Amino acid sequence: MNTHQFKPKLAILLALFVMVICTGCPYESKFPLDGTKVKYDKNLLGNWHQDQTDLKIIRVDDYRFTYVFDDHDEENGAGEETGTGYAVTNNGSTYLVAERDQDGNKIFAIYKVLSIESENLVVIPLDEDNVPATKQFKSSQDFTSFVINNSSAFAYSDKSEFEKGASSFAGYKTKSTNHDNTSQTYSTNNSSGTILFKEDFQTSDNNWYSNYDFKDSNYIYISTLDNPNNHYYLFRNRKINSGFMVPFPFKSIPTSNYSIEISAKHFDGTEDNAYGIKFAGSGWNNCYNFSISANGYYRISKKQDGVFSTIVPWTTSTVINTGTATNKLEVRVFSSYTEFYINGQYLRKLDLTPFGSTAGLEVYDNETIYFDDLYIRSLGKSAPVSYSTTSDILFEVDFQNSYNNWYSNYNFKDSNYIYISTLDNPENHYYLFRNRKKGGANFIVPIPYNQIPNANYSIEISAKHFDGEDQYGYGIKFGASDWNNSYSLNITDNGYYRLSILDKGQYKELISWTKSSALNQGSNSNKLQVRVYNDYVDVYINDQYATRVNNFKRYGNYAGLEVYNDQTIYFDDLVIRRL
Repeated sequence: MNTHQFKPKLAILLALFVMVICTGCPYESKFPLDGTKVKYDKNLLGNWHQDQTDLKIIRVDDYRFTYVFDDHDEENGAGEETGTGYAVTNNGSTYLVAERDQDGNKIFAIYKVLSIESENLVVIPLDEDNVPATKQFKSSQDFTSFVINNSSAFAYSDKSEFEKGASSFAGYKTKSTNHDNTSQTYSTNNSSGTILFKEDFQTSDNNWYSNYDFKDSNYIYISTLDNPNNHYYLFRNRKINSGFMVPFPFKSIPTSNYSIEISAKHFDGTEDNAYGIKFAGSGWNNCYNFSISANGYYRISKKQDGVFSTIVPWTTSTVINTGTATNKLEVRVFSSYTEFYINGQYLRKLDLTPFGSTAGLEVYDNETIYFDDLYIRSLGKSAPVSYSTTSDILFEVDFQNSYNNWYSNYNFKDSNYIYISTLDNPENHYYLFRNRKKGGANFIVPIPYNQIPNANYSIEISAKHFDGEDQYGYGIKFGASDWNNSYSLNITDNGYYRLSILDKGQYKELISWTKSSALNQGSNSNKLQVRVYNDYVDVYINDQYATRVNNFKRYGNYAGLEVYNDQTIYFDDLVIRRL
């Protein structure tokens, strides 16, 4: 086998795969490896194996992916593990950084990429035997320096070589129905929770509906034809002006606090027809639908007592991959609302009350869809118990964990990164919110607490400007029914604050940009607080009274965080209180 050097983007992904699969003992660091993140090659997505070890790589975006690793030995090996990964280049070499949760803490394994061929990949792990036991790293920079300056830490004799495709391990059996007391926690950039049901269609164990109905030209079955190493659910509907539905063969979906996600690829047929997920139903005559089309639109609709109605009409979205590219659809269903995601990116939240827990797949006329990688997860409570016992605190987050289902993405398409980060200070996590939209555009993330009172409450949060423009706003949105009907408190890094309103999408300043000596400038944190009453709002900056807005009329009780054009903000220590 040739050992030609990886292209950077190929090398990254490969390294990640290997680090997880490796049967040796890779060094697990509490710090990630610094460097320049690079794209991975999409050809590396799918299944890999070495001896009796299986690894499945699933796309999150062009820079990050998730993995499911199984060495089929739960007694002496790792059994099944999940995590996320990315690739970096540093000092002329490409490395794979694999991260996973262990007892509530993130740990990282590092792999150096050697080479890749169409059916093979070769990497070397940073082995624990080659890192002195007495070596204590104090930061990610310290750890990176050691890795770069100690090439001997990667022992060539420990290189790992993997082949494309699933293993031939005789004891392998899909764990799609593994929902007993040993169920695991699976985390991605988009959703986390206990897996109730998963399906990769590598076997037919779960009794999915299957037919070859040539009378109306519908074919629905688990297919191996295009890629024997990566099976999928081929769903062809040739009915005219009609959808065709298939139920999930899992009958224990909760009534609320769960998510459904699945990958869907348009293979042929019309590009302006719907396909997607049916959910929260009591049969197909009372259910909700989350649909996309191959030409880049999405729609949210429902049937109630057999009558179809549109909730969100066909809407174009840049997050949808068009044509025959794969899209990942996700719904997060709670007792009084549902969140919608495409390819890991938050779309919107709607007040929806579930009819029941029936769910399935739907394809409209004259198109063929390949479905794959279905996950149904329990999300826990939508409004977790507060960390504090103080009676007036309704909701409190210090971002030391990911319990509250905060929106997270690595959207390198427009360079927005939004996630809970530990990179600068592993002892004090924060919510890293980077907006690289140009032209003064803002980006908004909802606060995942949905019991904010109508009045007599406060929202406070610490905000630190890390980089980018110093004259654009960032801060809190509140009193919202949606983002087009909401209030905003914004500050800038050069010492100004502003209050504004969007009314049916029309912008108006209530208090124009005003200089304040209470604001810390530069890279210092500022604590922002709005105290919301029935007909007025008081604003505090760093615990100092700033101003009052009279004639306040709330639109609703949603709230969120907002960052404008080309800057990175670290948010921390959010508290919502009853006044």
